[in-house]
Amino acid sequence: FASATAPMMLARSSQSLMGGKLLNTTISSRSLYAHGPGGRSSVSGLVTTIFGSSGFLGRAVVNKFGREGTQVICPYRFYQEENMRHLKVMGDLGQINIVNFDVHDKESILKTMEHSNVVINCIGSFSDTSNYSIEDGNVSVSTWIAECAKEMGIERFVQMSSANADVNSSSRWFRSKATADAAVRKLIPSAT
Repeated sequence: FASATAPMMLARSSQSLMGGKLLNTTISSRSLYAHGPGGRSSVSGLVTTIFGSSGFLGRAVVNKFGREGTQVICPYRFYQEENMRHLKVMGDLGQINIVNFDVHDKESILKTMEHSNVVINCIGSFSDTSNYSIEDGNVSVSTWIAECAKEMGIERFVQMSSANADVNSSSRWFRSKATADAAVRKLIPSAT
């Protein structure tokens, strides 16, 4: 029985569940039974992990997916929970899930992707911080996330970049974004 109150329920057979459709996915065990009229209170059939979901672009991506009935997993660093609560209202009850993770812990990253068939990386750093350099925030983190996505067999990986990303740029930020893009494409050639 599939319902909007149980969005993590996995489809067990191809098209026999209540006359609905099963999304055409490579990894059928991660496909959800899509049902409803479409929109916020429906289930689109996607489970999407969005890294960087509390950022400027990430929150807009969460809102878009939440309005379409996608189950969204929003990983956050252990001290950022209060910065994530506003995301919960961007989808129906149970659609937006905030999950603690540590970017340096591979098991933690893998756990955030455990039920996902789509991963979107919106993490990015414009300047050095006390914890991360621009290169750490853009290149290293993107590479770790892509490695985990590849290991998990994620069907679709989206790497948010910059229109001006170029390894020959005079800007460290543009260089780091281009380097991250190249690293992700090397690991996952189908990444967009």
